[in-house]
Amino acid sequence: MGAVYQAKPLDGGRPVAIKLLLPRHDRDYASRQRFVREARVASAIVHPNVMRVLDFGETKAGRAFSVMEYLPGQDLGQLLHREGTLSWERTHAILVQVIRGLRAAHDLGVLHRDIKPSNVFLVSGRQDRPDYVKLLDFGLAKAVDPSSSLAEGLTLVDEIMGTAQYLAPERILGDPADARSDLYSLGVMAYRMLCGSLPWGASTGAQALLLRTRRPPPSILDEDPSISPAIDALLRRAMAVDPKHRFSLRHFEHEMQQISTDGQPVAARTHSPTLRYGEGPTQSVPRGGSHEALPTLSLRLMTR
Repeated sequence: MGAVYQAKPLDGGRPVAIKLLLPRHDRDYASRQRFVREARVASAIVHPNVMRVLDFGETKAGRAFSVMEYLPGQDLGQLLHREGTLSWERTHAILVQVIRGLRAAHDLGVLHRDIKPSNVFLVSGRQDRPDYVKLLDFGLAKAVDPSSSLAEGLTLVDEIMGTAQYLAPERILGDPADARSDLYSLGVMAYRMLCGSLPWGASTGAQALLLRTRRPPPSILDEDPSISPAIDALLRRAMAVDPKHRFSLRHFEHEMQQISTDGQPVAARTHSPTLRYGEGPTQSVPRGGSHEALPTLSLRLMTR
């Protein structure tokens, strides 16, 4: 939808990435609104695991643009395409950062609604933090509460928007979504990271989608019996059909930490009433994506 360029500020500051909406999308009202929405939401979420948007507006020629921090790396989808699967240790490290970025958005009353590998950027070149995550693309963001400071301009209804393979059952049915809908998508992504396939396959036909609203998620052990049963229990609860049976993001992170530290099974029973959604504070995470091999520009500040 946009072309991204690496740019060097004339004052000698750090390089930035400038995203310009492509002309054919710039002329389309819905595409332009999504572009502006993404920039506005991302610029308001200040966290290390969320792509940082520094500015946005229009060029003198009327093209919509956004200015982001420039960081080299690749998205998670590219990594999975090359490597197939990831270890639990690496999956855990990536998921924790995605969760913290999501919690930063949720704290502002905003759902991401399009969690998938291509929207998780992995920054390269940091020896102290391999797989440093930046959460991308808030173009489908939804305001949970109309009174939210970011509600203006965000969709307040639950249109079926997003990537079909990662949609939560309630979103498929057009029911209200909340933070647990983002968690469902995160669970699907974790499943893909660990075993190399999607829990429901790649089909996005109407019958396949409706099946996901009625049946419990499959066990990852069917794909890879070597995976810990504790991880299987964790993912199946994250992908529970009924949102009431899912974790909160906070508890999902806590249960992951138990597996990563001592390898023991966690209390992730499918219908456990002890862990309730929404308990505890949420956190936030940084933004940032980057694009390698992009043309380098020297430019003046663009006026809005």
